[in-house]
Amino acid sequence: MSDANTIGREPVTIVEIDQDSCPLTYGVAPCEAALGVTGDAKCFNTRASCQDPDNYQRDFLTLRFCTPAGNLPRDIILFPSIVSITSMPTEINLGGDQSSSPLGTRASVTITIIDHPYHDRVVDRYWSERDYDAMERGTFWTKWLARNPFYQGRALRVRDGYIGQSLGDMVVRHYIIERIEGPTSGSIQIVAKDPIKLLEFARSQAPRPGRGTISAVFGAGDTALTLLPAGVGSEYSAAGNARIGSELVSYIRSNDQITLTGRGLRTTDASEHKIGDTFQEVLVFSRERVDLVLRSLLVDFAGMNSDFIIDAEWAVEGSLWSSALTVSAWITKPEGVAKLVGEILQQTLCFIWWDVLAQRVRFKALRPRLAPIDPEPTDVNDVGHIVAGSVSVKDKPDERISQVWIYYDQIDPTGSDNDPSNFARLRVRFDGEAESEFEYNERRIDEIFARWLGEGNDASALALSVRKLQRYRDTPKVFNFSLDAKDASIKPSDLVQFSHYEQVGIDGLPRSRVLQITSADPVEPGHRTDLSGRPHDFFADRYAFVVATGSPVYSLASEPQKFFGAWIAPDENGFANGDPPYRII
Repeated sequence: MSDANTIGREPVTIVEIDQDSCPLTYGVAPCEAALGVTGDAKCFNTRASCQDPDNYQRDFLTLRFCTPAGNLPRDIILFPSIVSITSMPTEINLGGDQSSSPLGTRASVTITIIDHPYHDRVVDRYWSERDYDAMERGTFWTKWLARNPFYQGRALRVRDGYIGQSLGDMVVRHYIIERIEGPTSGSIQIVAKDPIKLLEFARSQAPRPGRGTISAVFGAGDTALTLLPAGVGSEYSAAGNARIGSELVSYIRSNDQITLTGRGLRTTDASEHKIGDTFQEVLVFSRERVDLVLRSLLVDFAGMNSDFIIDAEWAVEGSLWSSALTVSAWITKPEGVAKLVGEILQQTLCFIWWDVLAQRVRFKALRPRLAPIDPEPTDVNDVGHIVAGSVSVKDKPDERISQVWIYYDQIDPTGSDNDPSNFARLRVRFDGEAESEFEYNERRIDEIFARWLGEGNDASALALSVRKLQRYRDTPKVFNFSLDAKDASIKPSDLVQFSHYEQVGIDGLPRSRVLQITSADPVEPGHRTDLSGRPHDFFADRYAFVVATGSPVYSLASEPQKFFGAWIAPDENGFANGDPPYRII
């Protein structure tokens, strides 16, 4: 069997598409289709061709396409018609790159496939019963698109491996189909992206748009109203908060009847409202943990498959690193989930990304490495790993900052999200040395309008300003390099111990740096992967957690206690035994 370490290995790429396919047999119960009654010919077991949609059942038929190669396996059906595959990797935004979305760059893949005549034997269960020769009618993709117009959002997998390797042993990247273009000049193009594309405004909003309107003029002192059209009340919660015009209210509901329990909330004015004004339910989060709010937006409002999120994994990260960074907000009108998620990530210095290999949405805080949870950084050096001539280092001067201004505690949630006058508090943190003539000799201000940080989030605003300035005080750098296929296990967010002869310290000696990988692109599947990473500045410092009441003094604490707990050192030099002081992030 071939693998990444086999001499003379022959790479092959297989693309799998899960086509919707009904498992029922035409005319056999529960299918009630009948020739001459529901149609003149049997269906193709797809929704578009179904003649008994009430009994249609959704299953899947997996079609496999591959790059042409000799000695292809004979135990699976492959269409050797792939012309080219180009991909854009997931690129994580580690909390501050303002040149890209807070969500980073989404993973995508574009696949060009040759079109050709086809006998339909794999895709048509009744091919032998047809009164025509399928080879003389259309082509594979012209027929497939006519029979499968609802392909958007269906699963697509790219398997990279070697001739002789089983499907299960190949590296798999997971996507969902966005569009199929063509056929044009004898070929089609499939464009697939990671599921985080579901967050786009056109696909998902939070809160959901309200359809209910007021049935009569509603005065400034009134507390009861009826929603139209009849029955629309069932689309609203039994109790909650809502927006009418620019007024925020609280309510309870019985069928279409609304009783207001509070008017003019959050500094808005109780006022008269007209017939036909929209009753819009408001989405409220109050001092909730970051990971829980993100999960709610992704699953409850963007419709993401909850299986993509490992709740226990997110909970560990959220409870350890984001328990103090709770978020609060009143979202008073439908907004794109991508926008809301992006704001939270920016205002809490967390990040999410699609793990194309594991088919999971990962969540992580911008934080130090914790040994019991996080593995040791992988060694990456120019002796046994880095492809010769592939290293480049780019400065990102536009990302450097010397001051962080955080506006928080939003006054009126119906007002502007980026107007300083609509926020009650401002936290400013600056680095005078960085602005001095001896260093960068200029001021760089990063303004953050943090509507997710409310009253009582002073500690969160402080933590955000400290972490942001610590990471972007000096000119950020991006390290780009390539690795051989044997090192392809390195993934986005992983830490690597990077060593290269061109990276030296002020004394000219080689300098090793810990990098956090932001993207991994298999540009030559089976041969080479291009990676990008940024310095992980937390690594050399000493961090821990507040200890419980009754813990021993530092000199009597055990090593595990010292690792997880934090003690206040006598001075900046550290403890009496020479241990360095802990740092607060």
